[in-house]
Amino acid sequence: HRHVPGGVRTRQQSGVGRNLRSQWLWCCCLDTASVASSIMRAEDELAAVPAGASAVVSEARRVSRALVEPLGRRWSHVKAVAARAAELVVPVPVARQDQLIAAAWLHDVGYAPEIGRTGFHPLDGARYLNLEGWPDAIVNLVAHHSVARLEAKQRGLADELAEFPFPDGPLLDALALADLTTG
Repeated sequence: HRHVPGGVRTRQQSGVGRNLRSQWLWCCCLDTASVASSIMRAEDELAAVPAGASAVVSEARRVSRALVEPLGRRWSHVKAVAARAAELVVPVPVARQDQLIAAAWLHDVGYAPEIGRTGFHPLDGARYLNLEGWPDAIVNLVAHHSVARLEAKQRGLADELAEFPFPDGPLLDALALADLTTG
């Protein structure tokens, strides 16, 4: 017998004629909602955190999850952006690839109501991350992701956003591509 999480047990008969009919499944207090929830949590844990991910990427995912997961669909978007960013690391110098993936996880933390002050999520997120001691490269990517400079100008927040140097280059380009090409 082998116990499977969620109360499902399987047993396979051995010997001649072993096939699908010789396998059987029975349920012991099976709670399908609990099983589905467990599967979704396991998938979330694996999403865009590759094996051997750096501590900064793992911490970025943890912080993002704490702040963004309660926002519902925004969390799905962030996971998709992080996964896409992980695919786009090729033109990024190896030493900076983790910065891109961490910034992808963190790019929308400014939407969290507990840290939003201006209503402009790139600025709010960057200010929060800066206060929390995140590396400048990641903070600046979050501040300027997805043409934030243009929106900041329209909102009258260009001077505030200028607190963070503009990180022109392949990291910002890859982050914008990942953000703007996912739902």
